[in-house]
Amino acid sequence: MENNNVDGNENGNRIGSDNYKPLPLTDFRKYSELVSLLYRTSGALILGNSLEWLDFSLYGYSESEISSQLFGGNQTVGWFTFGLGFLFRPIGAYVLGRLSDEKSRNTSFILAMMSMATSTALMAVIPAVCNMPSVTIETYCFSSIWASAVPAVALRCVQGFSAGAAAGGVNTIQSELWSTEERKGCIAQAVGVQNVSGATASMVAAGIVYGLRALIGDIKYAAWGWRIAFLLVVPPSLVASYLMYRTIPESNDYAKRNSVIRFTEEDTEEMTSRSQRNVIQDETFDNDNEEAPIIADETTNVTLLWIVLTVLTFSQFAIAAFNNLNVYLLDFVKVTYGVSANKATSMAIVGKAIQVIMTPFAAILADIKGWYWTCAFGGTLCTILALPMMVAGQFGGVAVTWILVAVFLPIVSTFWISNAPLLITCLFPAEHRSRGTSLVLSIAAAFSGFFPLLLNIIPSTYAKGAVLAVVAGFGTVGILWIKNRAKKGKVMIYQRPELY
Repeated sequence: MENNNVDGNENGNRIGSDNYKPLPLTDFRKYSELVSLLYRTSGALILGNSLEWLDFSLYGYSESEISSQLFGGNQTVGWFTFGLGFLFRPIGAYVLGRLSDEKSRNTSFILAMMSMATSTALMAVIPAVCNMPSVTIETYCFSSIWASAVPAVALRCVQGFSAGAAAGGVNTIQSELWSTEERKGCIAQAVGVQNVSGATASMVAAGIVYGLRALIGDIKYAAWGWRIAFLLVVPPSLVASYLMYRTIPESNDYAKRNSVIRFTEEDTEEMTSRSQRNVIQDETFDNDNEEAPIIADETTNVTLLWIVLTVLTFSQFAIAAFNNLNVYLLDFVKVTYGVSANKATSMAIVGKAIQVIMTPFAAILADIKGWYWTCAFGGTLCTILALPMMVAGQFGGVAVTWILVAVFLPIVSTFWISNAPLLITCLFPAEHRSRGTSLVLSIAAAFSGFFPLLLNIIPSTYAKGAVLAVVAGFGTVGILWIKNRAKKGKVMIYQRPELY
């Protein structure tokens, strides 16, 4: 049995906000070995999470072609359908998240992957609307737009329902498997797996779209090439499900076994008498207990849960909006600055490649200095960069747009995006963690899914940048606010309290 002292202290002493210390990186060789082990054992999770974002990215990068074929050329409807998939995520998060908490994290994740793959494959075979110039195969079309649009919308809803528990499932499983005393030194790297897999999926999706367009041409891609891209998702989904079944342990059994908190009478008396202590923890939990929470004493005004969850959801919405921004920016630079489709797609490929490369570095900083300061650093830079990024083409042309969109944004946003999920898993006890984490992420995604539609409606480029800056600014403030509440003992922390 691993030694799972919650505070990293061999004697299991209580820790409080006054003696918080970030996780030390004293042995880089050991740290490197942990990171290597992490990626060797997380293949199924990385592949499974990649599939979630691969589908949404393929839709986003091919939105104009899909709108021409299935929605009569109406891009507003196309982006609305894109957002609708995110809107159904909270429902899937609750249903599949409950299955994850009560039965099996692995089974829930496998069901989500298989359902996503099925809906994506069916999306690829919907006949187009007839008489759309240059993009319709006349022998494979419907005369009524409803015959194409309704199945497309329904399948996007199913896809969103399935994806609702996927991201939360990855965060939950990784945070539980990598929260032990011997492994916790790379906890930020563990949750960074989601960012690596998501960014890789978006990069691969952009590469697929770019490659098919270059190989068969824009007209054929619009007619049937995007369907091939969608069908490519199916085989890796089967592989990921098999690997998940065979290689990933049930982290919920581990977490529930180690989440029982036991207090003595002396502890209870001390909780009442020590009114100056904001944060207390059980002194008597044994070495098998991982998740002794930070608990406010009776004199502390605990922040209302709905307020915490509201702030948390908005912060996650801001992060998701920036994480998905490349999908909108691809169309934005084409329309606003006259960038060709392939060149715009190249921006997305380069940007996501940089995000993948930057994730381990952002996680190292979080493991050394603390995850919340790393998030705040990235969020602040995103706030500053938002407006210049959107208007860059008006002053520096395509070259400056390239630098900001494909280089600077991925670098600074990675510090924000890759570490934020750790906050969510900390705020829920093991018996509700998967459901709670998935719901917060999916509700945030439901709002961020309509963000491209909002930006598309806003006519002014300056207004678009201002909206992005405000969203990033408030999202960053929200993360720091929750951290401050937790440090003062006014927010319950169930997992990795030493991170506060």
